Amino acid sequence: MRVLALVFALAACASPKGTFDPTVTPRPADAAPAAVMAALPHVVAVYVNATCDTLTDAHERGTGFWVNSGTVATAGHAMNVRSQMFPDFAIVGPEGCMNGRYADWFEHVDLLFIMVSGRHEGAVSLRTEAPAPGEPLWQFVFQGRNDLTKSGIFTPMRVVAEDLEDSDISFGSRPEPAPGDSGAPVFDASGRLAGMTQAIGWYDKRPDFGRIGVHLRSLIVRHYLAQCAGGGPCGDD
Repeated sequence: MRVLALVFALAACASPKGTFDPTVTPRPADAAPAAVMAALPHVVAVYVNATCDTLTDAHERGTGFWVNSGTVATAGHAMNVRSQMFPDFAIVGPEGCMNGRYADWFEHVDLLFIMVSGRHEGAVSLRTEAPAPGEPLWQFVFQGRNDLTKSGIFTPMRVVAEDLEDSDISFGSRPEPAPGDSGAPVFDASGRLAGMTQAIGWYDKRPDFGRIGVHLRSLIVRHYLAQCAGGGPCGDD
């Protein structure tokens, strides 16, 4: 597959497929499996160039997820890390706001790890097997700048290709993600992390698919987390 990297703007808004707020019962058309809902406490809003003391509604927001009790993962390009030297982050989740700092960025797979000052109980469960074609998945993403409460957008999707570019690094889905979705976790029906949204592309073996979502497999997240933790900055302690 040749991926046309229409890289997402961090906070660009799109027409929501369905809105989720844990204080409101979702409409049936928007509902995800209970196991997916149970994974949402491990999803966070990530604000770049901000700390908990300086955070305002003017800061742009992205999406990330806990990979262990002290580390959040997201897409590096969504945080503009290429153009900045070790930016600060504000991480907002169930525990409130916690400060984060750059830990490591594996640029060739666009995977950014952020070391967080506080601690989180638990983390996403990282599946190792590739998503199967036709398998249903659910993406959850924070969008916009205002409202620090846990609200965001669910996008149900289905896998159209279990590997892209003849590798086991990424998989494709339909419908395509929206601008602003980079870094969002994609869950399977059991609530495990299947991947992380990266870009929009085309699958040249199936041009009839049109544009598809490109997602980094959770196995790759696991692989680079082990490298980062082995070097020190991405540990639980």
